[in-house]
Amino acid sequence: GGYVNFTFLEIGKEEDQNELYAQKVIETIDNCLENGFKLEDICILVRKKKEGVSIANFLSQHKIPIVSSETLLVSNSPEVEFINNILTLLVQPKNNEIKVAILNYLAITFSVENKHAFFSKHIHLDLSELFKSFEKLNITIDANRLLQIPLYDLAETIVRSFSLVKTSNAYIQFYLDVVLDFSLKKGSDISGFIDYFDKKKEHLSIVSPKGQNAVQIMTIHKSKGLEFPIVIFPYADLDIYTEKEPKEWYALDKEKYSGFSHALLNYGKDFENYGAEGLRIYENHQAELELDNINLLYVALTRPIEQLYIISKKEGSEKAEITLKKYSGLFINYLKQAGLWNHSQQSYSFGTDKKSSLHLDIESPSEEQKEFISTAKEDHHIKIVTNSGYLWDSSQQEAIEKGNLIHHIMSGIKTVDDVDFIINDSITASIINEEQAPFLKGIVMQIMDHPELKDCFNPAYTIYNERDIISQTGAILRPDRIVINNKKEAIIIDYKTGLEDKKHIQQIESYQYVLEDMELKIIKKILVYVNNGVQVKNLSL
Repeated sequence: GGYVNFTFLEIGKEEDQNELYAQKVIETIDNCLENGFKLEDICILVRKKKEGVSIANFLSQHKIPIVSSETLLVSNSPEVEFINNILTLLVQPKNNEIKVAILNYLAITFSVENKHAFFSKHIHLDLSELFKSFEKLNITIDANRLLQIPLYDLAETIVRSFSLVKTSNAYIQFYLDVVLDFSLKKGSDISGFIDYFDKKKEHLSIVSPKGQNAVQIMTIHKSKGLEFPIVIFPYADLDIYTEKEPKEWYALDKEKYSGFSHALLNYGKDFENYGAEGLRIYENHQAELELDNINLLYVALTRPIEQLYIISKKEGSEKAEITLKKYSGLFINYLKQAGLWNHSQQSYSFGTDKKSSLHLDIESPSEEQKEFISTAKEDHHIKIVTNSGYLWDSSQQEAIEKGNLIHHIMSGIKTVDDVDFIINDSITASIINEEQAPFLKGIVMQIMDHPELKDCFNPAYTIYNERDIISQTGAILRPDRIVINNKKEAIIIDYKTGLEDKKHIQQIESYQYVLEDMELKIIKKILVYVNNGVQVKNLSL
């Protein structure tokens, strides 16, 4: 047979109620464990999320493992918050609030004694200095490199570099899944991801594996259709007629109110005094509230298979009439009618079978991943080639490929400040490899330092790299580089490999005509030949 227990707590002040309910829940859990039940047999049902969070916090403090959709929110993990803060700092390097949150996490993790001195020392450092200072904590991470790698790699690198996980961590694993999902759909936009995570974080909870021995906490609404060996129902003192900011439509006389047939009014007890229409609305509204909340109570009371523990509170004094406006009043009224109610008695039990009849067969333990596995792709020594045109193997292809690579690198360079970034970015994207990088950088610097070309990399000018131009006849032209000064004077540059060819001159002239149609004055046309060195052919007028 089943077992039901009612407990009525003496709750004096409102602020004590969370603690008193939680203590009774813990006591009940201990009792169930003594009777042979397991934590996973127990579900705690609550009406409101915040009651669930309150109970969850108390149980965590008492080292009782729990699973609940609220406590399993990914954003509740300090490690996840830390990764997200590092991402935010990369795109908002002057955000001191984020910096403090990062330093605070590190101070706690590394047991820094003087937090204030630690904050003062680091708060004014710029991004790369700040990351460099982490080396004292044995953390090696380069801020500039982070900004060049794709978003998912970036998140995993943060996890690895800060040693955020020694063992498998479901929160971080789930967060990385969210990062991956975002980057597949939207690319590596860090700011976009931070906004996305911020909007979603209230709903992103990790899916807890079955077979985890922990108490479940859920709202009555979520428990519909589910069953549990034991249900504990604290906060069972809900006022049936209380609701948040209720509203009701009230019919109006159109003639008197400029053609309006109804008004939306704040609903309250006064409605019964608003004539016959008001009384009808009032009675209807109260009846619906009763039905909803009795239905809710029915759901809560019918979830347990073996045992139900209702934790409510004592209402009024011994002599006072019991109100039926609350769940607690309904329970007390039931006990009175059964002739069992005694104002000085706290607990009432029905049924005798408190021992567990479950768990007779031995369960096999579920396999759990014990460690978090993440390896930097550099450590795998795997070379990835993303474009066959960049393969640099046979001698006959060498000139073509070198030309392709130079074009690729030069297309990303506006001024000398861009060189290192583009070279590193090309390595990261596996377009070039570490061995090719110094050779290509040498060629790029020869181009930029050439006396005939120096002017073409002046940041004061407007620079267009590989921009499509549609001519009046509809042809699409794509000059490698156009530099325009503030007098609407332009220089055209095209990079070539191999031998000089008349076609190269014809091509650059076709660029000249289309730019002149756009009312630009061409002051220089330059062909840059990249072979064993850099030769510049100036076709200026």
